[in-house]
Amino acid sequence: MASSIYLLAILLFTIASMSNVTSAMGDWFQDYNCPWHSKQRHRSPPPPHPRTRRFPPPPQSKTRRFPPPPHPSLPLPPPPQPKTRRFPPPPQPKSRRFPPPPQPKTRRFPPPPPQPKTRLFQPPPPQPKTRRSPPPPPSSLLPPSPLPSLLPPPPPPPPPLPPSPLPSPPPPQPKTRRSPPPPPQSKTRPSPPPPPPSPLPPPPLPSPPSLPPPPSSRPPPQSPRKIIVGGSENWHLGFDYSNWALKNGPFFLNDILVFKYDPPTGATVPHSVYLLSNMQSFSNCDLRRATKLANWTQGNGDGFQFVLKQQKTYYFACGEGNGFHCKNGSMKFSVTPILQS
Repeated sequence: MASSIYLLAILLFTIASMSNVTSAMGDWFQDYNCPWHSKQRHRSPPPPHPRTRRFPPPPQSKTRRFPPPPHPSLPLPPPPQPKTRRFPPPPQPKSRRFPPPPQPKTRRFPPPPPQPKTRLFQPPPPQPKTRRSPPPPPSSLLPPSPLPSLLPPPPPPPPPLPPSPLPSPPPPQPKTRRSPPPPPQSKTRPSPPPPPPSPLPPPPLPSPPSLPPPPSSRPPPQSPRKIIVGGSENWHLGFDYSNWALKNGPFFLNDILVFKYDPPTGATVPHSVYLLSNMQSFSNCDLRRATKLANWTQGNGDGFQFVLKQQKTYYFACGEGNGFHCKNGSMKFSVTPILQS
């Protein structure tokens, strides 16, 4: 440890001595041919050598540089346009703004007086008070009126007299004898008068001879046809029923389609009849939304009958075998009934 400290002190002393010697005798280490100076970093560059004289470079004449000529294959540039002097726009005359004409003062009239409210229904004018007359006496207190049949005939009119200056007294009227009062009537309601006789009906007119009905332009309606699906092949697997429907058309309204097939046994597979809803389900044999028309046993004997009642397209298919009979067995067809002409 002590030896290492001693060697370090000797090294530091040697370095310090060398730095002092170089700083004191800097010119001794420099030579004219030595391009490097010990203190070049802190001093100006050395003076030029007295033997060589350096002249400044001759001044170069200023030459005007022209642009290079264009290439002969390139089109010539357009000639420069002369600069046009832009004049300022002429001053616009200031338009004199006149004040708006005075508006005539409108005379405000007072509002009209409020009109009295008119009633929809005018009250009737007051009626003058009339004096009520006393009620008539009852019929029992009135004197009996003479019957017209018992009264004497009226006297004949007197003959005309000649005119006289003095009026003649009227002739005396004969005294009429009062007839006895009629017997009291019973308080029974009088019977209504008999109805007038009804007029006799007019005699019936002779009917014209019956004419035969006009001949109809349309033929008489034909009875509906019974068509066995598949013909002699009936309803079984492996027969092309779409081709059969094309060959046996057209079908008419009210035609009856008959599906005949045997019930399932050990030698036969089961069949059924489904009615599909649209063309997409018919193409894909999608029986999820189909309507089942006949089961396994309804095609036995006379078969299952279906009537074409509407003028639309009917899609029929067999729904057994999880769609196998419809897809691979070709047990499907469509018909569109039409009206008979």
